[in-house]
Amino acid sequence: MGKKKFKRYDHSDGFFQGSKGPKGPVRKFLELWLANVWTLLPLNVMYAMLRALLIPGGLAQAGMTKVTLDLSRGRHSFIASDFFETIRKSWRKALPAGLLILVLWIFLLLVGWFYFTSSGLLATMGLGCCMAAMFFLSLAEHYVFLQIVLLKLPLKKAFKNACILVFVDWKKNLLLGLVRLGYFAVALAIFMLLPYTVTPALLLVITVCFFPGLMQLLTQHCIFPGVKTYLIDPY
Repeated sequence: MGKKKFKRYDHSDGFFQGSKGPKGPVRKFLELWLANVWTLLPLNVMYAMLRALLIPGGLAQAGMTKVTLDLSRGRHSFIASDFFETIRKSWRKALPAGLLILVLWIFLLLVGWFYFTSSGLLATMGLGCCMAAMFFLSLAEHYVFLQIVLLKLPLKKAFKNACILVFVDWKKNLLLGLVRLGYFAVALAIFMLLPYTVTPALLLVITVCFFPGLMQLLTQHCIFPGVKTYLIDPY
C-alpha cells in the first residue's frame, strides 16, 4: 500500500497551505465576521463618530486597527477598552499620521476636482493619475497604522514601509480595492433602485454600523501576513 499524502496545515493562522481544504479563506473570514458582527457594532459607531471629526481620524484608525487585528488573529479583545487604550498609548504617532494623511486626501481631492472640471487630454491623464494616487493612499494608510500599533518605528520609516508593502503584497491589496469598489457600487445601486426616502437612512446605518468592522477585519486579515513576513519575522 502506498503512503498517503496528507495536506499540510499551519496551525498558526488556520489556513491550508496546499490544495483546498474543507474551509477556504473566504468562508473562514465570513465566519469570523459573522461571529463578531454584533460585538463590533458599538465599536463601529465610536469609530465613525471620531472619523467624522476629521482631526482625530488617526486616533480612531489606530484603535480600530488594534481591535480588528486581535479578532482576525483569533485573540480575545475587550473591544471598547482596547480601542481607547490603544488611542492612549499611540496618540503621539497616530495623531500626526492621521493629520498628514488627511492633508494628502484634501490635496488629492482638490487636484482631482481641478482636472475633473477641465477638458482636454492632459486633464484626463491628470485625473487618472490623481485617482490612482487616491487608490494607493487608501491602501498604504492601513499599513501605516498597523505599524504604529505593532512596531516601534519612526513615522517616516512607517510611511516608507507602507509604500513598499502596497506593491510587495499587491494581490491582496488589489482584493481590498475591489471590495471597496464593490461597496460603492452596491451603495449606488441601492440609491438608484430604492425610494429616496429610504436610501439615506439605510446607507447611513450600513456605513456606520456594519461596514467599518467588516472592512477593517478584512484589511487586517489580508495585510498582517505581509507585515509579519517582511517586518516582524526577519528581526
